[in-house]
Amino acid sequence: MYYIIIKTQFEGFHRYKDAPEEVKFLREYHRHIFKVEARIKTTHADRQIEFFILKRLIDGILKEEYENKEFDLSCEQIAENIFMYLKGKNLEVLQVEVSEDGENVGGYNE
Repeated sequence: MYYIIIKTQFEGFHRYKDAPEEVKFLREYHRHIFKVEARIKTTHADRQIEFFILKRLIDGILKEEYENKEFDLSCEQIAENIFMYLKGKNLEVLQVEVSEDGENVGGYNE
């Protein structure tokens, strides 16, 4: 199986409004550099999907929905949103992962 991986990142502010008392600081909006990795299946090895074009597509949805904005979503929810967006563009998405500052990775695949 062939696939490509696109990596990108964005700055955003999220919170876990129902965080347990032990980590109650997460109830407030806090900044992260969210790192995104999307793995897309291809059927051959000769640039079926151009990296730059796919990265621009992903960066576009990140800028529109998340960049420098406040939101109440987990990494897994962001990953699912990106996954569904790419799937809606008729791409065979294998997996999307989103991390907080390169740590604490959440992902989505079907």
